[in-house]
Amino acid sequence: MTKYNPFGRLVLLCFLLISSTLNAADFYVNATSGDNTNNGSTALLAVKTIEHALTLVSSNDVIIIEGGDYSGDSLGINKTLSFKINGTAKVGVLRMIKSSVLLTLTGNPSGQLDIAGKLYLDSGYILAKNSGTAAKLRLLDGAKQINGSKHSFIVGGYSFQFVANTSTNFTWHIGNAKDYRPIYLAGMTRSRNWC
Repeated sequence: MTKYNPFGRLVLLCFLLISSTLNAADFYVNATSGDNTNNGSTALLAVKTIEHALTLVSSNDVIIIEGGDYSGDSLGINKTLSFKINGTAKVGVLRMIKSSVLLTLTGNPSGQLDIAGKLYLDSGYILAKNSGTAAKLRLLDGAKQINGSKHSFIVGGYSFQFVANTSTNFTWHIGNAKDYRPIYLAGMTRSRNWC
C-alpha cells in the first residue's frame, strides 16, 4: 500500500510553478514601427498590435507594449500574462474570459492602459496596484465596465475619465473574492473647477 505524501505534491507543484515562470518569454508590441509579420521576439521585430501578440504568447509571458493607439484591438485574455507598458497604450476592448487567469500591469512610471470601449470582467483578475512598477488602468470617457463579481475583479485601483457627455451612473467593484463589494454612483457631475 502506498502512503499519501502531501509534501511531495507540494514540492512538485512548486517546481512546476517555478519552471513555468523561468520559461516565460518577452514579446514586443509597437503601434508605430511594429509589423504583424514579425515574431515580436525583440524590440526591432515588434508586432503592430497587442491583439496579434496575444496569438503568439504562452501562459506567464510578458508583452512589452510601447505607448500608442491600439484602439482597434479587442483583447481577450485567456491565460496568465503581464503587460509591461511604456507610456500610454489605448485599447478598444479588454475582456477577461477565463477563470483563475491573472493579467498583471507593470511598466515605467508613466505606464498606463486606457480602455476606450469596454472592459469586460467575465472571469479572471487584473492586478493594477498603481505604485512602484505597476502601470495604471483607466476607463476613458464613454467606456463601459461590464460585469465584475467575486470571481472577476481588479486588484488595486483604476480611474475613469468622466466628461459631461457620458452617463451620470457608474458601477465598479472593490475587494477580493472573500470580501467583494460592488459600488454604484448615481447622478455624478463633473466639477468645472479642477485644481
